[in-house]
Amino acid sequence: MKSTCLIAQADGIGDILFCRKIAYELAESGYRVIWPIKEQLSWLRYHMRPIPNVEYPVVRKRTDEWEGTFDHSDMYFKLLGASWDHDNPVFNRPIKVGDDLIFVALWASETRTGAPLMPSKYQMLDMDFRDWTDFVSLKRRPYAEAELFYDVLGLRDHDKYTLVNGTCSSGTIRFAAPGKTVELEEIAGFSLIDWSMVIEKARQIVTIDTSLVLLVELLKIKQPLYMFSRYSPPSFEQVKDILSLDWNMAPYPGNLSIVPAEEL
Repeated sequence: MKSTCLIAQADGIGDILFCRKIAYELAESGYRVIWPIKEQLSWLRYHMRPIPNVEYPVVRKRTDEWEGTFDHSDMYFKLLGASWDHDNPVFNRPIKVGDDLIFVALWASETRTGAPLMPSKYQMLDMDFRDWTDFVSLKRRPYAEAELFYDVLGLRDHDKYTLVNGTCSSGTIRFAAPGKTVELEEIAGFSLIDWSMVIEKARQIVTIDTSLVLLVELLKIKQPLYMFSRYSPPSFEQVKDILSLDWNMAPYPGNLSIVPAEEL
């Protein structure tokens, strides 16, 4: 019987994509990996090509309690609750339960390693994050991407526009970019991955540091890229080490020197 690893990182589109290598390495080393994902992000499972011995069951919140049915779910929820206590060892290191189960609270990794949040997820397991993009193979929906681009957003192939995004999980920062812009937004029936065609055809991208940044990294976009911080005070320490593209970073949108897309 395979040993099982329970991964606690149920939300964060960028976090889940970034940590795919962790699941792959654990499965390759012989673990059965169970990685619950919040119901609101269940669509993400379609866009990620399967990894043998890695499962993504859905968890949901009812009132104040999390629930889901999968192997070792009782232990998962018990340890998940304990991981919120900063004084509990579960908060900051992998926990072995018996002879055939380990629990890893990836979301809490920063405290244990002292490293910035994203790299610390790998350091918690003594893994190298630098080639993380090689372990994410996206399943795209070309028909959905085309429908979003042409029919919903009304764009055409020759359009010159800046893709802008000021929204992340902690809130929204409104800003105005010069020239023609397209704003990233939630549209029923389309996932973040379905914006890939819009991303690839944009003349430039201006965004807050959020999951869009990780998707741009996966798509290996060559157009000008601009990023501003979600934090107060502004900081890029959490993400800068995991990026390989040429991002222009500034604390606030007003500090970025952006030209209209029509001039590019």
